[in-house]
Amino acid sequence: MANEQLKKFAEELKTAREEKGISIKDLHANTKIDVKFLEALENGNYSILPEVYIRAFIREFANEVDLDVEETLRKYELAKEGVNYGSQEEVKEEKTENLKGAETDEKNFGEEIHDAEQNSSEKKQNALFIYGGIGIAVLAIILIFVFSGNGEDEIIVENKYQTQTVKQEINIPQEPAHKEIKSTTEQNKAKINANEHTVKNNEIKNAIKQETEAAQQMPQVPVNPFSLKLMGTDTVWVRAQIDFDKTEEFMLYPEIGRTIQADRIVNLLIGNSGGIEIYIDGEKIDFTGEKGKVKNLILTKSGIEKP
Repeated sequence: MANEQLKKFAEELKTAREEKGISIKDLHANTKIDVKFLEALENGNYSILPEVYIRAFIREFANEVDLDVEETLRKYELAKEGVNYGSQEEVKEEKTENLKGAETDEKNFGEEIHDAEQNSSEKKQNALFIYGGIGIAVLAIILIFVFSGNGEDEIIVENKYQTQTVKQEINIPQEPAHKEIKSTTEQNKAKINANEHTVKNNEIKNAIKQETEAAQQMPQVPVNPFSLKLMGTDTVWVRAQIDFDKTEEFMLYPEIGRTIQADRIVNLLIGNSGGIEIYIDGEKIDFTGEKGKVKNLILTKSGIEKP
């Protein structure tokens, strides 16, 4: 079910882009997100990247095609859980059906109350007949006793009448409380997830801002070409600014590397700094990052300029 909802979500992203007349290449040029990751978003292949990057890329995608960013992220969270978030029209139809159901329940309840009142009236009439019969029988006994003299003949009258109390219970249909509890739980969960990925996105944006400011403060670097090799020991997202005029964004995986040729400087933003090894001209440099932490590095031929 979750896969079906994620495919539906991916189709909505693709449709929104096509309706805006934006090509994948245009989207790449505006967001700097690699084409293969954009295509993965539209194909529903969300296992290609760690969760924090998927949310960040969906946010950028939605913003570029004029979708409501927070609403799009909410739909993604629900689709992951296999929840059919539906369209606005479907929500309205569901509300209409619920109102009709409530009106039907109210009508049935009214009919049950009417039936109960009618039955109660009939029982009152029956009780009057019963008590009337008992009264007549008692009066007859008294008259016989009075006119029979000294009571030589004893007459015993057995009361065959018994008063019965009928208790009728009316079951009033009530809306199950667990539906409301479930709905509230899902909303709270969506809010918590939204807060979590907002914190992650802010962390990456702050790191990019610091990276740009640091690069602007660097003095003029002389031409001194070097080869930079990045080797993954874990899944790592990397953004590399080469010689201030070219930017590359890519993923590293265990035992899979990437080599960059630079004339002066490389400004690195590493998403998982504990999962990468760095080599300059074939020699491994001394660098130890933290797993899951974002790190900004500026490298030249001589090594790390800014830890």
